[in-house]
Amino acid sequence: MASRVSKKRPQPPQRSDEPEATEKRIGVYLRRSTDEEHQPYSLEAQLARLDPYIASQPGWRKTHTFTDNASAKDTNRPGLQAALTAARASRIDCSWSLKWTGSPAANATS
Repeated sequence: MASRVSKKRPQPPQRSDEPEATEKRIGVYLRRSTDEEHQPYSLEAQLARLDPYIASQPGWRKTHTFTDNASAKDTNRPGLQAALTAARASRIDCSWSLKWTGSPAANATS
């Protein structure tokens, strides 16, 4: 009995902005309050906490960073809106920010 040889169709090359099958594209959202009294972390300090955490997660890759220098009183902030737009367009799989405690807190967008 002859065995069948299945031929796999060649797959199109993957676009660089598309994740590998197990990869998660991470967007980081950083916000600095305009009120210095309520600003426990600078943008740089927030990034210094988030970058190592993201790097420690298997299959995670930071692809975008969004920032705002604005109060959190409403959602009309350019960086936040850009993060939401990226999530809706499937350019990121998840976004991360810091709570005031400084611990990573997921804000899932997928």
